[in-house]
Amino acid sequence: MLSPGHQTSFWEPPDRAIKVIYGDPAEVQELLGEHTAYIERTHLTSRHMNERLVCKTLPFSKAQEMLKASCTRRNRVYNLTRPVKTLHIDVNNGRRRWQPRSPAMAAGLADHIWAVKELLMTVVAPELDFVQNEWMNKSIADDRKQMLEAQR
Repeated sequence: MLSPGHQTSFWEPPDRAIKVIYGDPAEVQELLGEHTAYIERTHLTSRHMNERLVCKTLPFSKAQEMLKASCTRRNRVYNLTRPVKTLHIDVNNGRRRWQPRSPAMAAGLADHIWAVKELLMTVVAPELDFVQNEWMNKSIADDRKQMLEAQR
């Protein structure tokens, strides 16, 4: 039994080190500090919208390709079709108080909140820059290969 003056904490955060996987560790440390709340919130939203990420669930992905497809679909639905309360703009124009915005609208990638039907009916063409870069990378690799063969 505890003494009357002894306080206990039912939850104590574990001692964890932050491991940066992508990006410059100093930049990530500067942006996030010691807090991982933003990352945890993103993970929670992902698990709620994509049941393939939930532990011990029936719709798990046997193939990584299917998991990637499911995550891509979830990202597109979240970023294009869902208004996020923290991103709204105050308008106060008499009809409504604020204008809802999706993450894509906040980033300047969309001008309206998409309907899911609109998202599913849209065919996304590869970006010209990506196609040109792939062609240039292949061209440079072919040129290097020819130079190495010529040196032998």
